[in-house]
Amino acid sequence: MRHELKFACEERAYARVLANLRLSPMALREDHPPRVVQSIYFDTYGNRALADNLAGIADRQKLRFRWYGDAAEAVHGHLEVKFRRGILGDKLFCEVPAPVQVRGVSRIALQAALCAQIPVEWRLRFDGHEPVQWIRYVRDYLVSADGRLRVTLDRELVAFDQRTGFLLQDRRATPLPRLLIIEVKGPDEERTALEQLLQEIGLHPGRCSKFVLASAPADGPAAALLGD
Repeated sequence: MRHELKFACEERAYARVLANLRLSPMALREDHPPRVVQSIYFDTYGNRALADNLAGIADRQKLRFRWYGDAAEAVHGHLEVKFRRGILGDKLFCEVPAPVQVRGVSRIALQAALCAQIPVEWRLRFDGHEPVQWIRYVRDYLVSADGRLRVTLDRELVAFDQRTGFLLQDRRATPLPRLLIIEVKGPDEERTALEQLLQEIGLHPGRCSKFVLASAPADGPAAALLGD
């Protein structure tokens, strides 16, 4: 598992934060051009993933279907299970070989289309789950010169609640604050370098789950103030 530390500040700080990171002594550089990230998050009928996060449960996980780009029809993506243990995190991946329809299909149909293409051990992960949130944002990717530290900046965050509808939709957005969410990632042996980078950013790490922000905005991350 790796260290994963998150921060949230006002989205208007994006240019300033990006410039500061690029001027870092760690020689952060662009690892991938900015791109749109979209995810359908799944939760149990009793909202266990949401409840565990709000309760501060140290060991928790989330299931999601993720793809890249603006498309919402015939999309190529993969499944992820994201594990969290305190400030440590890890992921499991499962590619979905054929494209699936997202916009306008029933929640049951999406789940069936995914399960028809994946191994049985992944199909079992869907037991008792349903699509609950559709989240979209633009992500920047930075990496240190040695490839050990990674930083992502997420902006233009939009979420669409799927819990009350029959068909998956991305037209009725949930009102959300305009946040920039920064995540710093690195292995345990790079903890000193991580702490140095955190000081350069000038923000204190906190619980910055986009899933929680979309599902329970009042309990989601709030913008922190950036020091000069």
